[in-house]
Amino acid sequence: MSRKFQENVIAIITLVVFCAYLITALSFGPNARLVPLPIATLGIFLVLIQIIRQNLSSSEKLELDLLSSLTGTTNKVAITEKKPPKENPHQLEREIRAFMFVATFVGLILLAGPVVAVFVFASGFFILTSYYAPIKAIWISALFCLALYILFVEILQLQLYHGILEPLIIG
Repeated sequence: MSRKFQENVIAIITLVVFCAYLITALSFGPNARLVPLPIATLGIFLVLIQIIRQNLSSSEKLELDLLSSLTGTTNKVAITEKKPPKENPHQLEREIRAFMFVATFVGLILLAGPVVAVFVFASGFFILTSYYAPIKAIWISALFCLALYILFVEILQLQLYHGILEPLIIG
């Protein structure tokens, strides 16, 4: 089975899942479908673009370095030399670290609720990965929390979960 065929199969499965999600969301009430309908529609749109792009372009173009496409830099050595991928001895360590990030985020949601969890997790992630300086990471995390609060509390008028620790804080 060729790589292009495998990618088409995965894309079609994803397209079917998004279509099923869209059909299911249509049976929801008017407020309940405010989030699922745009997500399903955007997912279908993006998967269709993916299918078109991967079938109309040559196989050389399919092998892109995601980091270089996002940053706009090219890695000439990686393009000219095609070596088999080497085993990464730190792969298990990276997987454990990723699992711990997710477990910490879920734990923070259970303990303090989603707004506090997003702030602490995003700040910690940006600082620990050195993606932003600490002050900038805190500001961006605060903007994430503000967007989360405005979307769910103000626009959708949903009551957010305040976490297990709420009685200890409020009394």
